[in-house]
Amino acid sequence: MKLSLTTVLGVILLSACSQKKDVLVQKENNDQFIDSIISSVEKENSQIKVDSLLKIDYLAHSFKYLNKDFKILIDNNSFNKSLKENHYIKERIKNYSDSLGVVLMYELKDWNATRIAKQQITFSWKRLGYYLHRSERDLKNLNIQYEYKHPYLMFKHFKSNYEESEFKKAEINRIKNILVTDFKQDYNMIAKLSSEEILNKSFELNPEIIRMRNEAAKQHQKVHHH
Repeated sequence: MKLSLTTVLGVILLSACSQKKDVLVQKENNDQFIDSIISSVEKENSQIKVDSLLKIDYLAHSFKYLNKDFKILIDNNSFNKSLKENHYIKERIKNYSDSLGVVLMYELKDWNATRIAKQQITFSWKRLGYYLHRSERDLKNLNIQYEYKHPYLMFKHFKSNYEESEFKKAEINRIKNILVTDFKQDYNMIAKLSSEEILNKSFELNPEIIRMRNEAAKQHQKVHHH
């Protein structure tokens, strides 16, 4: 069969376009692969940084704009500068915790460091009670004997896999019994958990935490529904 010059040129052109398309697709796949590697490395580095920040005891940190009791000392100009530089919405700064975040960000210059430092500083006896299934008053009375300077320090001791004490051992065993007896958790599964995992499980199953989360979810739905 005799082909015309036009047909031959058309076949060559289609072949060239197909090859070019294959090259572009391969390049796109390679770019996506490289992007995924870069993203993975960035996430890993970010997590390493966060893990490093989590090891810092911000309660012992010497802050420029907080006193030893974490009372805010910053001047208005610096506070407003932080609001502007870090894109805070002034109308949403309504309490000590909100203001503390503004001050910490101005001093630490890092969102993760600010978040972690704020969590430590604002950690309360009431919050600790959600982990230990004890009342705020009960914990304060206990602390008369053990003299932790801040509730977070007691929490830090309890969740550590390296620090042990008879007090911690007794509390962790008490929580294990609560999880198994009151919350019907499998004994063998609970027995395998670390101290930190025990505390997290206890917190998640605390009826008050479940109630607050459900209430927050309802409020969220109302806002978005309207």
